[in-house]
Amino acid sequence: MIHFILRLTPICVVIWALAVWLVPLPAREQPDCVLPCWVDHIQVGQTEIAQAKIKFPDTLPPGTTVIDSGAQVTLQFSNGNRPSQATVSSRGGIVSDIYINTRQPLGELVQAFGTPTCIQTATYSRFPTLVIFWEQTRPAIQAILQVDQASGLSPETLITSLSLSSASQNCESMVARPWLGFASWSRYFS
Repeated sequence: MIHFILRLTPICVVIWALAVWLVPLPAREQPDCVLPCWVDHIQVGQTEIAQAKIKFPDTLPPGTTVIDSGAQVTLQFSNGNRPSQATVSSRGGIVSDIYINTRQPLGELVQAFGTPTCIQTATYSRFPTLVIFWEQTRPAIQAILQVDQASGLSPETLITSLSLSSASQNCESMVARPWLGFASWSRYFS
């Protein structure tokens, strides 16, 4: 009987160790953080700006420039070979907005957040520009992109910036068109 118990003890210890390792503890932060979570679990409407400022040096690429103006922090960093920038703003000490310059395919955002609610058209430069809104998400999400007239709007279209905001979006209160899917530029600009 003692031999049987001695043989089971190492197996029981291994099973217990695996169970402890595989079951995430509430206090243990998960290494993954997907939008609308950003940079080490900073979340709009939840994270204190002071807490976010503490996390920046440990989570952003080496060489990141941090410009702290109190309620707003601007981060300048290299994203691969491309300079990039993010701005984190707060109201009442809580992160209220995150604005990120990025080059992410629109299809990835649609896959992550679902069908956009509406689109606003604008011309910020010589190219037609779309601002795409997801009303159903919290925080509210906006993606800004410039549409190449030759290729139109496709899942591969790269957005130029992404905004996460605690302010609610209401497509009915703005001059916006409903999402018409991936289509030629004329479908949105005619």
